[in-house]
Amino acid sequence: MANEIVPYNPNEEGVVIYRTEDNTLQLDVQVADETVWLTQEQMSQLFDRDRTVIGRHIRNIFSEGELDESLVCAKFAHNKKYGRRAGFTKEVETTIYNLDVIISVGYRVKSQVGTRFRQWATKRVIIIDGYIDAATFDMLDVRAKGVTADIYSDGEHKSLRDAHNASKGKQPVNTHKWSKSSHDRWVIIDDTLYHCGHSVKDLGKKLSAIMKMDWNPEVVLKEIR
Repeated sequence: MANEIVPYNPNEEGVVIYRTEDNTLQLDVQVADETVWLTQEQMSQLFDRDRTVIGRHIRNIFSEGELDESLVCAKFAHNKKYGRRAGFTKEVETTIYNLDVIISVGYRVKSQVGTRFRQWATKRVIIIDGYIDAATFDMLDVRAKGVTADIYSDGEHKSLRDAHNASKGKQPVNTHKWSKSSHDRWVIIDDTLYHCGHSVKDLGKKLSAIMKMDWNPEVVLKEIR
């Protein structure tokens, strides 16, 4: 049995079903804003950890500045059974967390199931490079629709980013100033990490090598975020 009944498509909003290969777990996964969302209770089921453990990890992620709580959380309103009489419900609000939080919690609890969920839900291209130009942004336009693109560099390069994103027919690219510089250049495609022997902007222009690494890409991301 595959890990999913319905393939995750970040262009679509609603609910998709995630199921483990051994059929021991099934989750209704919220999809919105081009990412997936889970509650603490769902992460508890996914990672097979007590909910209090999940909550503690999430609090640490925010208190340590790994992620900005205001950007990765949302309130989800839904109806819940109320009282003992059939048909009576009340509207309640539940906090849901996006894929960035799910990945960070999964890394901390070292769950194999969590790793497979990340592989299922992660559709991304990330470039980590101290030397970027307009060509770097143009390269990211060849990606499939719905795949997110992020660049980590020595600055946000707002003028390059804004000019690219405002151009007709271009796919949006997010830029970030790294918290810790990287001498090496890296490319992450979905859940696979590549080491580049040259700046990504020179891809195809110079004789160099790109090596697939047998590392968890979150190890590199944790250093530069």
